[in-house]
Amino acid sequence: MEAIIHCGFFKTGTTSIQNTLYENKKYLLEKGVLYPSSGIDDKALKESSEIGYRHSKLAYMYGSPKYQQLLRSLVLELRNTKHDRLFLSAEPWSNPKTIRSLNTTIQELKKIGYKDVKGIVILRNIQDYMIKHYREWTRRHGSSLKINNYIISQNYYFDYLTICRNISQAFNGNVEFYSYDRITDARDPIFDKIKVKKENLKQPQNTNKGYSCFDAEISRIANTYRLKVEKMPYADALLDCFGLKPQNHLYSEKVSPEIKKTYNAEYAEKLSCVTGLTFETCQDLLKVSENTKTDIYKSTKILEAAFLEWLKLPQKEKEAHCD
Repeated sequence: MEAIIHCGFFKTGTTSIQNTLYENKKYLLEKGVLYPSSGIDDKALKESSEIGYRHSKLAYMYGSPKYQQLLRSLVLELRNTKHDRLFLSAEPWSNPKTIRSLNTTIQELKKIGYKDVKGIVILRNIQDYMIKHYREWTRRHGSSLKINNYIISQNYYFDYLTICRNISQAFNGNVEFYSYDRITDARDPIFDKIKVKKENLKQPQNTNKGYSCFDAEISRIANTYRLKVEKMPYADALLDCFGLKPQNHLYSEKVSPEIKKTYNAEYAEKLSCVTGLTFETCQDLLKVSENTKTDIYKSTKILEAAFLEWLKLPQKEKEAHCD
């Protein structure tokens, strides 16, 4: 039997991959592919698959008292289901702090008969990744830092070389790396591996499209005030209350030019050796380009004033402008 583990990264079409597989579980099983229920994050069920039906419990619960129970549940499901191929997906495995859980998962699968355990990793341009990651974590996880302080504080998320090296070692080199910017659909390499045609699958609604710089900045402002808003408004709806419109095409976060010093030619060459991607592809992945858009933080005072006024609105009027 063959096991395939998709290890991320975040913001590389992972939600689309996971939701497509989950919503086609019955059809996939008929084709000999199991996308197990064990390990799927409960938040996916509560949030209408907005975060993706991912097996993130296998990453995040490692070391907790319930982790062994989770492994037993997974093993029981695998033994009771007839299939030729197993597919797991959890972008948290692209966090280097979860490497032990990935190693444990691989070893457990080998113990019960999966002799061929392969990995799949999809990377995107580092600057794009930093911005998307920053927005997601600010919006969903309460960060109040501006982008460059965020990158410094969470730098382990952005050390592609260390992450890819750790993942490659976990799979004993049996892993394939892809550039998000060089594939048409992030699901394509996945479906190739599990030997299923995409056109035969039900296509789920497109979710988790990401947040704009204005959405993230409004959340950062709320986080700075330590405000717990049950349903945060999107920027366009919030500003529309006051006759304003966010000019998303004109504004963005500014990644510091100092970041470029880390992702130099030597780094690209090492990344190429680890991933098997060409040097040119790795250079593109590590390119930090000049951002000519207006710095989003120049709009902070206006957004803060609008947000604080929005908080004063009656609840019914607020609900008309929420996620």
